[in-house]
Amino acid sequence: MNFDISLYLNKKNIFMNRRLILLLVFGLFYFKTFTAVLIFKAIEEKKLSLTQPIDKYFPAIKNSNKITVADLLSHRSRIHNFTNDEEYSKWSTTKKSGEELLTIITKGGSDFEPGSRAAYSSSNFVLLSFILQKIYNKEYAELLKGRILDPSDLKKHLYW
Repeated sequence: MNFDISLYLNKKNIFMNRRLILLLVFGLFYFKTFTAVLIFKAIEEKKLSLTQPIDKYFPAIKNSNKITVADLLSHRSRIHNFTNDEEYSKWSTTKKSGEELLTIITKGGSDFEPGSRAAYSSSNFVLLSFILQKIYNKEYAELLKGRILDPSDLKKHLYW
């Protein structure tokens, strides 16, 4: 699970060697949009369903047997938003592996009962990207390039 990013703008290649840059700066909007598109493509291919609990992928997350893919997409999972942590500003510019991120998300616990209300959580879309990587056995960058960017003939884009 990789979050290194290169930013392509105006035919200039700016390499940013920081994991999570997509969550910190420019890429968050695109990351969420592309992740949602990839999730719905997986649903069309019958690799996932909206009602599928996430415990198959993340058994250590509290209430993962009650949290569905739809809950992650709609921010109704109750999974704590790691960007709200006091320590976030201290570690957000350092490289983190997928396993380290999953540990941070898991330790964050929950903010409310799953499905009872909505609250924005970056953790949700990070988990969705991990699910995609697991079901396709490919890095997020490969999925994005092969399933969205290349078929759409996008020339100027964010590329993870």
